[in-house]
Amino acid sequence: MIGEAAGPDFIRPDFIRPDFMTCAMWFAWLLRRDARDGARLDDAEAQREFVLWWLLLGRDHFPGAWWYGPRQEAVVMESVAAGSTLALPRLLRALRRRSPQIARDFRLDDAEDAAEFCCWYRLSGSAALSIAPPLPPAVIALTEAASERPAWTASGTRVPRMAVAMWRANPGLQGSYDAQSAAGRNALASWYDASGRAIVPRGADPPAWPEPLPPPSVRVADRGVNIIGYPNEASGVGEDARALAAALTDVGIENISIDVRPGSPTAADVPEAALRHGVTVFCLNPFDTARLFLERGPALFAGRRNIGYWPWELPIFPAVWRGVIDLVDEVWAASEFTAAAMRASTGKPVRVLPPAVTTHQRAKLTRRQIGLPEQEFLFIYPFDPNSYLARKNPEAAAAAFRRAFPAADDNVRLILRANGDPAASPGWSRVWDAMAGDPRIVVEARSFDRPAALGYLACCDCLISPHRAEGLGRNLAEALALGVPVLATGFSGCVDFLAPAEAIRWTWREVAAEDYPFGEGAWWAEPDIAHMATRMRAIRRLGAARRASLGRRRAVQIQALFDPATAGRRYAEALGERAGVPVHGALTP
Repeated sequence: MIGEAAGPDFIRPDFIRPDFMTCAMWFAWLLRRDARDGARLDDAEAQREFVLWWLLLGRDHFPGAWWYGPRQEAVVMESVAAGSTLALPRLLRALRRRSPQIARDFRLDDAEDAAEFCCWYRLSGSAALSIAPPLPPAVIALTEAASERPAWTASGTRVPRMAVAMWRANPGLQGSYDAQSAAGRNALASWYDASGRAIVPRGADPPAWPEPLPPPSVRVADRGVNIIGYPNEASGVGEDARALAAALTDVGIENISIDVRPGSPTAADVPEAALRHGVTVFCLNPFDTARLFLERGPALFAGRRNIGYWPWELPIFPAVWRGVIDLVDEVWAASEFTAAAMRASTGKPVRVLPPAVTTHQRAKLTRRQIGLPEQEFLFIYPFDPNSYLARKNPEAAAAAFRRAFPAADDNVRLILRANGDPAASPGWSRVWDAMAGDPRIVVEARSFDRPAALGYLACCDCLISPHRAEGLGRNLAEALALGVPVLATGFSGCVDFLAPAEAIRWTWREVAAEDYPFGEGAWWAEPDIAHMATRMRAIRRLGAARRASLGRRRAVQIQALFDPATAGRRYAEALGERAGVPVHGALTP
């Protein structure tokens, strides 16, 4: 499994992949903090050291995408400081650092020690390493030069260092050539010139095949859609995949779904043969699309029209990740907000295709059945703590609630419904501080299946969402489709469907490095707590009948926008233009 992408990784917004890293290497550099020893992403020396990791260990981790060539060889064999006055090829310095035995055998007290270590590598490197590239010509010349050890220069003899190294490693040579005599040393040098040099291992050449690159636009003839994502996961991205499949089915477009969650039965061996359709939609985030390329190589992407239907919640897409766009032919975006971020990063087609949002699976629950007070006014904020707590911003919900309703008002409640246990999430202590022990604020920390989650939401009076950014805001659309009023930060993807009275004012805020993966240099919203508190009081005063009337009207509007058949027609039109999937006559707008 690839390590977490999130974390305090500073990198300049304009930083791009260095030319000595392949596409796959760069993805691994971005995703595998352990492999880069926690170095900053723009640490040039750490990047060059990472080439060593890729060369020696990359094939074990990513056999489908692993490759190296002359540029990578040049980096691992470039001369680097190995002491106050000595230098070694980068790979040999790493070997000595990692092996106490090698460090004992080659102390590097002087230049002769360094040259003898290089001789050892020529003889034994291929046995010690899975990949042992040849030394540079200048270093090979040093190993072929005469040893300057007094024992080998006595009486004016000159014996190549490689001959000395082979003599030391081979008891048979020691028995044949007496190193104590000038005649024996000269004979050893003659043997090396005549025969020994020819049996020195050459070192490993780069693979004969070319670097695995994003595949050419060859097409599988069969029409239909392969959906790759997390269709069995109880999360927003899981619902994205399920909703896409339902919408395509609704308009008669054949499709299959494959779950590629780490640890899922199909993740370790995605059956490319099962991808029988001519279009593949990657319905997961860009980072996980890169993870799939690393794990599976280009075979998963070859021969089909590839579409990235990627959630993205920031107004800019990081420059370091633009390479992932090379894996697809076009990008679909759930909102104008996400589309704008992607269009600024690519000249490929970017389409705004709002997804299907359905609530028909809702369980018919009552407050009594789920243990909620029947007479209190219930605000709810459902969020997934795994979706970056700083972005979801639940502490602002608690702060706005306490500002809106004084402690003496005990007929109102706020439910922070976390999809899972948020206690381990960085920053959760800020939520507890914002709650300030108010018994009216309740944390409901457990996972619900979809029918229960929708049923729980339908039992509440208002959903609030003081998010800092949303790619779409599916939970907001679901609440409105259920007739539940919404108050949400009027920023990012949700502005495509929020009514003015539902949008909370906000100001700009810089994204901190630890708040969102690769978010350095971006910005998002800071909701106006006072404005949210005012709107919370107003919607409570509105009265049940008025809220119900407004809820019914908004439900009709939202259901029309996100209806599966409507979404399906949008998909059919896009696929018909881009991938040769026919648009059924009855579905033509």
